[in-house]
Amino acid sequence: MFVVMERKGITPVVAVVLLMLVTISGSALLYEAFTAAQDQAEEFDTDLDLTTDSLRIESCWMEEGEDTQLHLSIRNEASATLNASEIPFRVEMEPLEQGSNLSVDQELVNAQDTFVATLTNDEAWTSDTRIDIITTDDTIEYRCFRLPN
Repeated sequence: MFVVMERKGITPVVAVVLLMLVTISGSALLYEAFTAAQDQAEEFDTDLDLTTDSLRIESCWMEEGEDTQLHLSIRNEASATLNASEIPFRVEMEPLEQGSNLSVDQELVNAQDTFVATLTNDEAWTSDTRIDIITTDDTIEYRCFRLPN
């Protein structure tokens, strides 16, 4: 005699399909969460909120034979990444323009990282040449005293 048992539950094929759907939807959710977090981490505020405490000029120098180019090593003291190409510089009250008489070695500068700004002047740089970095609350005035008079 044969006993016929009624099967209760789902078939193995349906179980495999359900597991695959759960796995794929879970992967999609993780992907969306990670890409959203990455996008947020890469964003930076285009409106610079620089204060005099945001930047620190660590050193200045000229390459030998170049008396019209000055290099400034500047540290980002802010707690966030900043766009160094947006920082407004002036030399003797004349604004510098990114690409023509101002260049930076890296555009995005993380907190506590250092970047180099290269300033080009029509005249030779001296220790009396005034360099300004304009911030939202004040102006950082700088003179490179190691240069010849």
